[in-house]
Amino acid sequence: MKTLIQCVVCIFSLTLAGTLALAQDENCPPVLSPLMMPPAGGGANDAPWVLSWEEAIGKSPSVVIDEDIPFEQRLRTFPMPGRKQAGITINALVPGREAGQLIREERFLPNPVLVVTWVNSRRPLLLGQEYPPFQDYGMLQEYVANPDDTLLNQWFATTCNASEYLRDVTGYDLQCLNPDLGTDACTNAIALGLPSVGVPYSFGPMGSGTSEETYDPYNTEDATLWWRADLMVAIADRSALIRPSLNPTVSPTTKARFTNNGRPIWDSTQSTYRRPEIGDDLFPAVFDKLEGTSDPDGPKRFVGWINNCDYSGTVEFEGFEGYWQWLEYWKANSWYGPHEPSTGQPPTNQNMCPGSTNGHPYNQFPFSGLGVTLNWTVDVTTGGPLPEDFYAVSEFIHVGEQPIYVVGVYQGSQMLGGGLPESGQVPWYESCNGDFNLDGEVDGKDLAILLSEWFTADYQSTATPNMCLNLFKINPDVGAAALLELLEQWGACPDWPVPGLDPACG
Repeated sequence: MKTLIQCVVCIFSLTLAGTLALAQDENCPPVLSPLMMPPAGGGANDAPWVLSWEEAIGKSPSVVIDEDIPFEQRLRTFPMPGRKQAGITINALVPGREAGQLIREERFLPNPVLVVTWVNSRRPLLLGQEYPPFQDYGMLQEYVANPDDTLLNQWFATTCNASEYLRDVTGYDLQCLNPDLGTDACTNAIALGLPSVGVPYSFGPMGSGTSEETYDPYNTEDATLWWRADLMVAIADRSALIRPSLNPTVSPTTKARFTNNGRPIWDSTQSTYRRPEIGDDLFPAVFDKLEGTSDPDGPKRFVGWINNCDYSGTVEFEGFEGYWQWLEYWKANSWYGPHEPSTGQPPTNQNMCPGSTNGHPYNQFPFSGLGVTLNWTVDVTTGGPLPEDFYAVSEFIHVGEQPIYVVGVYQGSQMLGGGLPESGQVPWYESCNGDFNLDGEVDGKDLAILLSEWFTADYQSTATPNMCLNLFKINPDVGAAALLELLEQWGACPDWPVPGLDPACG
C-alpha cells in the first residue's frame, strides 16, 4: 500500500506544483493549540489549554457585574442591519410517513437567517437514542431540537461573526488559516474557532481518563474531541432561535418593538445585569419572545432541556418563567458543575451532581449569560477589568421543537481562512467538503493533496495529520478511509441552495 501511494503521489506531483504546499507563513503567530503538551512531569490536566480553560471559568461569574462589556461591537441581531431578507421557500429534506424515510417538501421561512456552529463527527449516545452526525445530513435536511438528543438545544453564531472577531478584535491574519497552508492552518482554524464560541478542545482529559496518563492530543476515547470538529451551516427561521441571555431577544429595535438590540438591562443600584421586569421598556418584547405569540410568523414559545445527573433523561423548561429557570441552571452548571434539575429547585450546592467537584473542569464552561461567548484562551490573570477580547461572538440557541435546515458541513479552514492573493479560490459557499484547494469541485487536484499528506504514523511523532483532509474523522488518520470519503464527494460542488439568502460576508 505504501509503495502504491508513493507512486500515485509521484503521478500527481506536477498537478501539485504551484497549487498547494505553501509553507506556513513565519508571520503567522502561534496559538494556544491542543498540540501543546503538558510540562515535563505533568499529566493531561496540566496541558496549557486546560489551565487556560480553568482560569476563564473562574472569571466567568464576574462578567454579569462588568458594565463595560462592548455590546455594541459584539451583539448581532436577526436580520443583520442592512441585510433584511424577504421570506423564502426552500426545498427541504424532511421525514416522510414511514420510519427512516426522507422526502423533499417545500418549507416557507418568513424570516430566514443563516447560522453556524461547530459539530462533532461523533455524537455521544447518553440518553438512549442514536442520532447520525450532521456530516451525514443531506442538503437542507431538517433537524428539530428534541429532549432525546444529547445535543439538546444546539448553540449557534451568525456565519461571519467568528471571522470578524478574529480579524477585527484579536488582529489575527485570516490568511494564516487558508487551507493552502496545510496542516498548521487546519489545526489553528480549529484552535482559534472553538474558543471563540466558548467550546473546549475536549470534554475530558486527552488521555485514558486520569491526569496521570500520557497526554494524547489525538485521543480516541472521548467522542467530543477537537480533531473531530467541523463547521455546520444551517438556515432557520428567526423564530427558531433565542439568545441565552438576560435579554433573549434576537431582533433589532424597531418603532413597533423595543429590544435594546439584545443588550441586557444594567441595574446601577445592584451593580449587575438583571432580567426585565413588568414596567421596563424591554419587558413586552422579552415576554413575547419567551411565551410566543399568535402570529404564525412571530416568536415561538421557548422550550429547553437540562440533562439529569445520570443522563437517564431530561427536565423540560417552557415559556417565560421556564426560560429563567433554564438560564439559572445553565449558569450554575457552567460555572460550578452540573446540578440535578429534577428536584424542581433552583441550582444550589445541595443539588449538585455527584462528582461535580472532582477536580477537573471538563463539564464546566466560560459562559456569560449575556448573549456573548467568552474566549477562554485570552489571558484573564492580569487583574483589573476583563480584557475586551475575552468577549467574543454573539451567541444564539436553537429553540426546542423548532426546525433548522442543514446546508452543509465545512472544514474550519474553509470558512475561517482568508483568501490568498491571486489564488483563484472560491468563497466557502461555492466550495464543499472535500474541495481542499477551494476551486469549486472535488477532483484530481484534491486527490493529489490528500495523497501528498497521507498520514497513518505515530501521532506523538513530530509530524501531525492534516485533519481537514479527513472528512468524516472516524479516526485521526489521513489514510484509506479518508481516501474513500473523498471519492464519495467527487464532482462539482453543489450550487448555493438558497439564492434568496446571501451567504457572503461584508
